[in-house]
Amino acid sequence: MSFRGGGRGRGGFASGANRGGRGGYQQSFGPPAEVLEMGSFMHACEGEIVCESINPKIPYFNAPIYLENKTPVGKVDEVLGPINQVYFTIKPQEGIVATSFKSGDKFYIGGDKLLPLEKHPPVAKSGNQLEAGEEHPEVVAEDEEHPEVVHEVAVELLVASAAEVVVQVLLEVVAVSHEEGSELVEALAVASVDVVKIFFRKLLTNIMSRRTPSHSPSEPSTGNGVGGDVSQEKQKSLLQAEKGHFTMVRTLHLADLITELNGFCGFMSVLSSMRYLSEPESLNNIWFALAFMPFGLFFDFMDGRVARWRKKSSLMGQELDSLADLISFGVAPAVAAFALGMRTLADHLFLSFFVLCGLTRLARFNVTAAVLPKDKSGKSKYFEGTPIPTSLSIASLMAYWVSQGWIHENLPYGTVLQDSVLEFHPVVLLFAVWGCLMVSKTLRIPKP
Repeated sequence: MSFRGGGRGRGGFASGANRGGRGGYQQSFGPPAEVLEMGSFMHACEGEIVCESINPKIPYFNAPIYLENKTPVGKVDEVLGPINQVYFTIKPQEGIVATSFKSGDKFYIGGDKLLPLEKHPPVAKSGNQLEAGEEHPEVVAEDEEHPEVVHEVAVELLVASAAEVVVQVLLEVVAVSHEEGSELVEALAVASVDVVKIFFRKLLTNIMSRRTPSHSPSEPSTGNGVGGDVSQEKQKSLLQAEKGHFTMVRTLHLADLITELNGFCGFMSVLSSMRYLSEPESLNNIWFALAFMPFGLFFDFMDGRVARWRKKSSLMGQELDSLADLISFGVAPAVAAFALGMRTLADHLFLSFFVLCGLTRLARFNVTAAVLPKDKSGKSKYFEGTPIPTSLSIASLMAYWVSQGWIHENLPYGTVLQDSVLEFHPVVLLFAVWGCLMVSKTLRIPKP
């Protein structure tokens, strides 16, 4: 069924060639007297407009959306993300093409189409109860002792959505009330079925989107429920870049490209170590391997600075940074140590332990970064465990060994348990200790 529209006729309930519905009776109430900024265009996906919410309140489902000049664009179709970072999609009306907008274009909404729910709720009061005399209910964080608060919020959202749908359907029925009796009965029947379908679709949408844990789209979810998985997949689908050639490259920010240079330096270090293995008589390649690591640290330092300077965040930025760090400061030092002579079976196990600790440390950082205490600039106050770039200390030590000729059979402290399966170089224990420091939960290092 189609809801009220311009002055066009309704032919949906007619069964004959010349029995279309009446168009003159359908009136359009027009845009509101005042519109408020709702969000900005991100990209088009499957014919819909994906936007990031700017307004501190949550829009009604099916709420009309306008341009600044009050030109109708479409209606709110989905609301995604946690309550502190909301995204929504617009289903364009006839004649509006989603791909005709560009990034940053603003969309507006009537003030009466916003739920009285703030995206950034205040801290929960004692007992999670609302004080008398407050104008609007507040959304408080869900915990194990008071889940009923979030349930009440979900019910409010469901009732609001259902009320919006019922109002539109009643207007639809009124628009055909002048038709013949049989046509009116048919219209009422179809409208009733549509009410049920739309209500339950909105019910499921609310449950899946509003019960999502409070993290941004770029952060991994720890939920294992079916509803959470469906919501996450929906968000991934809608927040993906638009289709086309070289889409991934075109969507990268400058900070992301700098992060890629970090990964490039790490991989070049690995290749240089491999070249040294094939030509051990020349130390040039091992020097290159060790020199690429500080360049990786430089790019790792610059990508965050550039992102804050340009005020551009990327959904891939955090993941790219972790992967690049693993190559430059995890894999590359371990490969260099192997090239310098730490090649026994036990050495392999210790070096593998170091790399896996770095991998685990980066994964933990991605999960916990959002909940660590922040300063006024939004940066975490401290690191949990030593950051993986500190492995450059080991790289510096290996550079000193190379300068002194302490490599291969001349490695410091030689080997222990020689001619046994447990033979290893004592200096490899430095990698094992560093790995333990990286995954330490109690070691907290203040950020500079």
